[in-house]
Amino acid sequence: MPPSSDRFEKKRSSREPSGKKPGGQEGHEGTTLRQVEHPHHRVVHRVHKCQGCGASLRDVKPFKVDVRQVFDLPPVSIEVTQHEREVKSCPHCQCVQQAEFPPHVTNHVQYGPRLTALVVYLHHIQLIPYKRLSDTIEALYQHSVSTGTLANMVKRGRE
Repeated sequence: MPPSSDRFEKKRSSREPSGKKPGGQEGHEGTTLRQVEHPHHRVVHRVHKCQGCGASLRDVKPFKVDVRQVFDLPPVSIEVTQHEREVKSCPHCQCVQQAEFPPHVTNHVQYGPRLTALVVYLHHIQLIPYKRLSDTIEALYQHSVSTGTLANMVKRGRE
């Protein structure tokens, strides 16, 4: 028989009814999204011509401006930082000297500490498996990272 036939007695919830109506309760102070005084970006939508007679309104000052604000995430992308170290020869003794790379810059091409920290967090704390993590990074950053590379990042992050 299909499960929907449910021939057996249905179990009742052990919760006792509270007697309250669903939704926000009387006297509860909710939180509402509010406009900010200094937004990051400002887009002005201008009126260029009259819809009634077709006259130009380009030089007419508005008597009112309606303001609406949209809270959203900024576009995200992976940034590449090129590290260059100088190598010089002393004109007096011909001894060759070179600047030092930062300690985290160890290979010619590598992933940085912030992306590694994100991968470790998503894998260990949010318990996202490597394949889904690879798909997530591809979807968020338009950058492909292999599951093997992710596993190596997590291993290094543990160390």
